[in-house]
This record gives sequence, structure tokens and C-alpha cells, in this order.
Amino acid sequence: MNGYAPTPLQQAVYDIMGKALGLPVYQLVGEKVQDKIAFGYWSIDMPAAEWVNEAKRAYSIGYRLHKIKERHWHDIIEQVQAISEAVPADYKLRIDPNDSFETPARTIEVAKQVRNYNIEAFETPIPQSNIDGYLEIQHGCDMPITIHFGNPDPVKAIIRLA
Repeated sequence: MNGYAPTPLQQAVYDIMGKALGLPVYQLVGEKVQDKIAFGYWSIDMPAAEWVNEAKRAYSIGYRLHKIKERHWHDIIEQVQAISEAVPADYKLRIDPNDSFETPARTIEVAKQVRNYNIEAFETPIPQSNIDGYLEIQHGCDMPITIHFGNPDPVKAIIRLA
């Protein structure tokens, strides 16, 4: 379970183990942290007007979180502003640049520009292995930051960032 199997496969195995033991999965991996988790709508990079349509559709079918893929050929500030103006305030955005912000300074700059919008988190704004960079971001802004599972080792990252 702690090997290199793809995360969805690991999740499925934990689910099977939990069902076989009659236990919720969290009891197999640690303490319960929260009662609910956000289940988000997801869409790849697109112009702001198209994302507005996606966000409206997602909101209409019950989503309140939307993971958007930021790409340098689009203006993320324009995109966030357009989406935020088109949907109610309880609709949150998770911006996933897949490390394309490249530096802590760029991440902090963007965080400051979108701080008045409903940003739930930045996901992997800089290369995941740059733990010192994540520490710099953590000290430079109050935007929640998440990283993809796997690299660096999650336990090492948590210990450094705690």
C-alpha cells in the first residue's frame, strides 16, 4: 500500500479493505480530520468566456468547487475575475498551474491579485520537490496551497512544512 501503485488503485484497495473489515477508510490510515470533503468540478485550460459557461453549468448541477488548470497562454487573473462575476459567491475555485508559476515570487504575486475572489487553494504552483519554495510561499501569503500526491514523499513534505 505504501509502494508505487497509482493513487486511484491505492484508494480502491483501501476502500476494499475497509469494507472487508467493516471500517471507514480513515481508520486504516489515520485520524478522522473532517466530516465532509469537497467534490469538485474539473476542466482543462480554456478562454475565460468558455470557463464562465463551464462554471455556470457546474453550479447549476450542484458543484460548489471548480478545479481550473492555469496555463501561461491565458490570463489567470482575467479568468478568475470572469468566473467569479458569473457565479454566486459560494462557488470556489482551485487553481492548478501544474508548477507553471515556477517560482515562489510568482505564486505570491498571483495570490495577492486573486485574494478578493473565492480561491479555495493553489494546487502545485511550483515544482513539488521545491519544499523550500513552498515554505517561502507559506510565509509570503495566506493562500492555501496543496500539492499532488507522490513527489516529494508526503511524510517528508508534511514534516518540513509543519
